[in-house]
Amino acid sequence: MIGEIFGRLFASEGNRRDPLDNFWYDQIIVAANEQFTPDEAMQLSAVQDSLAALSDPVGTLPLHIFERDADGGRKRNDNHAVSRVLTGQANRINSACEFRSFMQQDLGWNKNALAEIILDERGEIEQLKPIAWRRVIDVQSDIDGSVLYRFTDKRGMTRVLRNDEVLHLRAAPFDDDCICGKPVYKTGRATLGLALAVHRYGRTFFANSGKSGGTIEFPGEFKDTEQRNKFLSAWKRGRTGPNAHSDRVIEHGGKYTVHTVNNDEAQFRETKNDASNAVGRLWRMPPHIIGNLERATNSNIEAQSIEFVQHTLLPWLIVWEQAIGRDLLFDDPFLFAEFDVGGLLRGDLKSRYEAYAKARQWGWMTVNEIRRRENLDPVDGGDVLLTPMNMTDDPSGAPPKDAATTEPKTDARAEVLEVLRESEEKKAA
Repeated sequence: MIGEIFGRLFASEGNRRDPLDNFWYDQIIVAANEQFTPDEAMQLSAVQDSLAALSDPVGTLPLHIFERDADGGRKRNDNHAVSRVLTGQANRINSACEFRSFMQQDLGWNKNALAEIILDERGEIEQLKPIAWRRVIDVQSDIDGSVLYRFTDKRGMTRVLRNDEVLHLRAAPFDDDCICGKPVYKTGRATLGLALAVHRYGRTFFANSGKSGGTIEFPGEFKDTEQRNKFLSAWKRGRTGPNAHSDRVIEHGGKYTVHTVNNDEAQFRETKNDASNAVGRLWRMPPHIIGNLERATNSNIEAQSIEFVQHTLLPWLIVWEQAIGRDLLFDDPFLFAEFDVGGLLRGDLKSRYEAYAKARQWGWMTVNEIRRRENLDPVDGGDVLLTPMNMTDDPSGAPPKDAATTEPKTDARAEVLEVLRESEEKKAA
C-alpha cells in the first residue's frame, strides 16, 4: 500500500511541487536504487539504536587479560600493559570506555575499526589512538606478507602504518582478500533504501500538515501555459506550509477535490515498523532492543535479552578478544583477553538464588565467588568449597579427611540468601 501512496502528491517542503509532478516519482526511483549517503542512512533511528546496543556494552563490560597456568587454570593479570589501556586510559584523551565505544561504532557500521599502537621506551603498549575508518584511503598487502594501511590524519597529512603497528577489528562479510570487512551501508543498501523511502514519505506527509493533494477542475481552459503555471503557483503558496489551514479562493469557476490518504488504511505504521525491524536484522538485533515492543511481553523480554547476548553481542565480543590476542598480545599462547558478560546474563533475584544455592551445595562455587558476581567484597573463610556427603569417593560414606574442605554443618542456602540480601541492600542504598 505504501508504494501506491508514494505515487500521489503531497506538498513539497521546499519548492512546493505539483502533487503529480515527476519529482515525486523520481524520489521513489532514487529510494528504490538505494541512492543515499552513509550519513543519510545513519540518521535512521533503527541504525542509531542498533549501533548503540552494540557499542554501549562493549564500552562498559568488564574486560580482563588472563594468564594460562601450566595445569590448565588461569589467573587475571590486571597489571598487564594491555589491561591498563583497555580498562583504564586508552590514550591521553580517551578513557577505555570511550575508546571501546568509538571502535565498536566504527566496527558495527563499517565492519572495520582501526587504532594506532603507541609504545613506550620499554616497548610496552602505552596508548591506543583510534583512527576513524572514513580516514582510511586504502589497505594493501605488501610483498613480505604484511598489510599496509594508508590514511589521512587530522591535519590532512597522509600516513602509512603496518599491521604490527595497529589494532584492526574486522567483521564479516569480508572482501576477496579477507583483510577488510564490507560496510553495512553497502551490503545492506536495499534494506536501508527502503527504510529511507518510508522515512522520506512520512517527513513529506507531515511537513504538509498531514494533508494530501487534490485535483482542480475548470469548465474551460487557460489561455496559455504561463497563466496555468501562475495559477498553480499561487494555489500552492496558499495551501501549503504556514497557509495550510487558511481559506482559499478558486477563480475561473474551478472546483477542488481533495485526495484523501488514510495512513491507517495505507498501513504506514506497519510498514515503518517492518522497515525498522529489517534494518535491525542487519545486526541480528531483536525488535525490542530498537524500541519495537508490540510483540514483547513481561514473560519473554528477559529471554529475549539473554538471546541478544548469546546470538547478537557474543560474536562481536569474540572479534574483539581474538583481535586483541593477535595485535596486542602478539599471539602469546599463555595470554588471552575475555569479556565478562555474567552481569548481562543474570536473571531475577529468585533465579539467581536458586542457581547460587545449587552451585554452593554441589561444591563448585565458593561464597566469595558468589559475592564477586554480586559486586560484593570477599569475606574471611569464603574461599572454601563444600563437598556433599553423598558424593564422597569413600565406600564407607565417611567425610573426606580434609575437614577444612567439607564444612558439614554449613547451611549453603542461608549463605546464599545472606549474600543476595546484602547485594539488594547495596543497590538500594
